[in-house]
Amino acid sequence: MFPLPELSNYDRINYSALFKVDDKRFVRDQNWYWSSLLDTNTQFIHKMNRYGFRDKEWEILKPKGKQRIMVVGDSFVEGIMSSQEKTIPKGLKKADAKGDLEVMNCGMMGISLNEYLKFITHSVPVFKPDLVVLCLFTNDFFLDSIIFPNTDLQPQYYNTYYPRLFELSRQIKKGSPVKWRWSFDAKPFIPYVPRKANPWTDHADVLKEHVSSNVIPHMKKGTLNPYRTNQLFAEEKKLSRKISFYKALSYLKNFLSKHKTKFAVVYIPARHLITNHYFQYDRQACLKLCDDNMSFLNQKYHQHYLDLESDCGQLNIPYYDLLGFVRKNEKSGKHLYWNYDDHMRGSSYLKIGCLIHDFLKKEKLLSN
Repeated sequence: MFPLPELSNYDRINYSALFKVDDKRFVRDQNWYWSSLLDTNTQFIHKMNRYGFRDKEWEILKPKGKQRIMVVGDSFVEGIMSSQEKTIPKGLKKADAKGDLEVMNCGMMGISLNEYLKFITHSVPVFKPDLVVLCLFTNDFFLDSIIFPNTDLQPQYYNTYYPRLFELSRQIKKGSPVKWRWSFDAKPFIPYVPRKANPWTDHADVLKEHVSSNVIPHMKKGTLNPYRTNQLFAEEKKLSRKISFYKALSYLKNFLSKHKTKFAVVYIPARHLITNHYFQYDRQACLKLCDDNMSFLNQKYHQHYLDLESDCGQLNIPYYDLLGFVRKNEKSGKHLYWNYDDHMRGSSYLKIGCLIHDFLKKEKLLSN
């Protein structure tokens, strides 16, 4: 009735700043949801496994005859604004006609390169994947500095002989959720007023000047991401900054090579680098700081992913750029993203998963 994971010291909150131990905001063993009512009435449920990831339960011992792939990334890998079965890892798995792949969804919304480095350093020695696919999104380039992990993970296993009643009591004291085999109602990812985590709780008088009247109620109720406010303005500054991924990618390549794990990098572009179609929606959360002529199609905003491609080339890391796929679809009128929420639709995630499968096969990174 009360299942526990194999490891006692491995949890999503160790890598995601959005879910800190101090706040006791464990995501594991629970159902969470994300919604954007201006886009759709659907609540997208995230069923978390015992380590806090939107996936099936992870077993440390790799299944015989399977190639284990860890797909690492942020909310685009996790599959925000899509159902459990329509994510990039699910698309990669569905493209596996022979059923030879075990694909792990290691997506965590709100994290970036520094968290990827720590997560991969801790996870690979434990789960021993055959391949790590690192999916980088546009906002992963916004770091002020790159922090390399200075510790590894020493796995600690739950003692199966320890009386379960005592273990449950200990978990409750830690603020950890107690897992039932039956599901409970989902909790909202997006905080709503009057929660302190929602900026409208304490800053409504300032924020209301920046957001259109039809958007404000949804940000307050948590049915639209309140941190979308002035996001474009902030990104405009960051996209023009210079940053190199060379040292981070070199570290990962060498680390994974020591563990006999193959490595590939995928780039997922933000929509405003491809088209101005969504600006009419983004503008409603950036009334004062974004003018009507704002556009990110200028080449000066595109240097980051060109540098990423160059770094991967120098390090001989297989690299796949989804820019062409996104541009082709958007140009033809097939919009891959939602309107007010800037994440992709489920069908887009699945297609990207299939494309990644084909890329990995072409690069001979798959077993068969």
